Amino acid sequence: MKMKKLHKWCITTLMVMLCVSFVYVTNAHAQEVTATVEDLPTSGSPDRTTEWEETPYATDTTQTKTPSSVMRVASTSAPIIADISHHQGVINWEKASKVLDLVIIRTQDGSTTQDRQHAFNESSAIKYGVPFGVYAFSRATDKADAKVEARDFYNRANKNAKFYVVDVETVSGSSKSAMRGIINSYVEELRSLTNKKVGLYIAHHLYSDFNLDTSKFDFVWIPRYGATKPSYAYDLWQYTDRGIVSGISGGVDLSRLAPNVPLSYFTKDVGQVSDPAAYYKENPEKIATKKSVTLYSSSTFTSANSVKTVSKNTILDVASLAKSDIGVTVLKLKNGYYMSAKKVDSVKTVSNLSSYITTVPKKVMVQVTTGGYSKTTLSNANYERDYEVGKVLTVSDIAYTSSGIPRLKLSDGNYITASKKFTFPVISSVLNYHYTNPGYVMLEANVNIYTDVDLTNKSGKRKVIGDVLKVQDIAWTSEGQPRLKLGENQYITAYKTSSIKVRSDIKNYLTEVPKKVVTLKEVSAYKGVNFTDKNFVDLVAPNKVFTIKGIEYTSAGTPRVKTSTGLYLSAKKTAVQNVLASINNYYYIKPNRVLFTKATSVFTTVECDVKTGKTYKVGEFVKIQAVEYTKSGVPRLKIGENQYITANKLFVQKVNSTIEAYYYSMPTTVVAAQKIPVFTTVSFSKKTGKVYSAGSTIKVIGLEWTSGGTPRLKLATGQYITAKLMYYK
Repeated sequence: MKMKKLHKWCITTLMVMLCVSFVYVTNAHAQEVTATVEDLPTSGSPDRTTEWEETPYATDTTQTKTPSSVMRVASTSAPIIADISHHQGVINWEKASKVLDLVIIRTQDGSTTQDRQHAFNESSAIKYGVPFGVYAFSRATDKADAKVEARDFYNRANKNAKFYVVDVETVSGSSKSAMRGIINSYVEELRSLTNKKVGLYIAHHLYSDFNLDTSKFDFVWIPRYGATKPSYAYDLWQYTDRGIVSGISGGVDLSRLAPNVPLSYFTKDVGQVSDPAAYYKENPEKIATKKSVTLYSSSTFTSANSVKTVSKNTILDVASLAKSDIGVTVLKLKNGYYMSAKKVDSVKTVSNLSSYITTVPKKVMVQVTTGGYSKTTLSNANYERDYEVGKVLTVSDIAYTSSGIPRLKLSDGNYITASKKFTFPVISSVLNYHYTNPGYVMLEANVNIYTDVDLTNKSGKRKVIGDVLKVQDIAWTSEGQPRLKLGENQYITAYKTSSIKVRSDIKNYLTEVPKKVVTLKEVSAYKGVNFTDKNFVDLVAPNKVFTIKGIEYTSAGTPRVKTSTGLYLSAKKTAVQNVLASINNYYYIKPNRVLFTKATSVFTTVECDVKTGKTYKVGEFVKIQAVEYTKSGVPRLKIGENQYITANKLFVQKVNSTIEAYYYSMPTTVVAAQKIPVFTTVSFSKKTGKVYSAGSTIKVIGLEWTSGGTPRLKLATGQYITAKLMYYK
């Protein structure tokens, strides 16, 4: 099959002593040999004017044994594939059919020249059971002309043909660049007429110049004579025009199948003929599966050959393209298995795939501020938002661009880069861990310190509840689990149930939940843990006691005390003081003076663990300098430098500054020196109306005190009169 400009081809000389390779046939299949041949057959394509690059093989399919003058160098069982036209004259099909495995019959040379023998050749191939395809030499000058040629080709060719081939060997259009559009038009018209395979025959030396869209064809057929295979991807290689086939006069064009392409691809009626562009035409080398895909032990995809199923987003290395027994292109993997070559099943990936996340992680953490986009194309037109450093994102899938670059599809529908420079996978429960450096943590459980990030080797050191630890960094296991790094070869769990993020000055705050606190100064109360204007409720006066429900922390690690009423107060020790649950039995607001109602010792420390040796007797007074608290929140009264007494109301009584003018120990009877009114309450908030006259003798059953430390005399009636001395004789 060459340029068919008609003229008589005459062999005037014979090539002498030319060393060529030919195929030696046994049982109609050839064997490669090297021979010295004096008489080469005439070219099988006398119309051509251009040799296909090198000296063609002389392939004699009529030999029954290797001549003694040649040396056999290789052996194959390659099918005999010939292409013929009326230049082969009248073929003896009875003989030829015993040799040929496949024949490709010319139908026309452009629309104006119909091959004189094609009808006879087609009917004979059918009669003798030789599978055949048909080809047409393209002379189309433009796209419209190409459609005419395609229709003529289809209408003239026998409908039993297994496939159609468009033969392109010359510049028939206005230029080489115009040929791409012309041939596209040709094949599109053929596709509209038939669902059988459509192939392309393209001259080797024109392949690059024409730049035809081979993806539109089911197979590519390239001529290149001699031992050198075509430089481009091919399915059929026409290696000689000097073949010798029994029943055919003169030379004939012979072709070979590409590796991994079975003869059945051309002889059977099945295969991906509906949309060849849906299959890989060249080795993609590395792919990612778009869905679950079955792998097979051979290119024959049967249940018996099924090996296993790989899940979506599995990365596979491809060794080569192959053809199945029914003619479908398949992928031969480097692991020895085969899989579908349909582009809907996988996507060709970039070569530097190791730089990307390719297995769908449940979550990733952002390492560099990363843009989110509405499509896999990360362009300004598709920009949606930024994800900041440290942000943990939920991933729903991995998608690939048309050029094979992986993207992470997030649960919010946006796409981000899958580059490992921008994000890294973390465990799905990462939100239960400290995954950004908290700076400091306070332990809420006892923990061991380990020498490795996987926490397999204990260092022998242990930290306990309440310890505040400085964290150097967050370290990650290979599975994406965070650890707290305390120092060189010092790691502890980052689980939030074991520690809580705290401020660096946490020692200045309450961290253990007190039963009650008392405000030491005026503080603000809020309805939320975050102290914002929106959450502000009111100001709280000093010395206000609150029952505490718990301690909660802000995201920055600042503790707050939550009261039983739902209000939040500062946990700073200068603002609140943890106190006993029975705090109301003690003086926690500083009295100016106290009266000792029981003998009381003086201590050197607020904890009252070391006595000074001094003891106050009942009835003595002392001036109070301050109220201080023990570690457990017990108030003490400070009376001097390193001098503390109890604040328990059973031992001391707050008194006013003029206490000496009053009875401060109970008399049993008193005699009124002047009129004395009687009150219903100790605070004298309401008179009874009764008044004792001067000289009255009054029986007293008790001495009680006002909140300000003023004593009152209590009567048997439960009523009260003044204890001031000036009212009595």
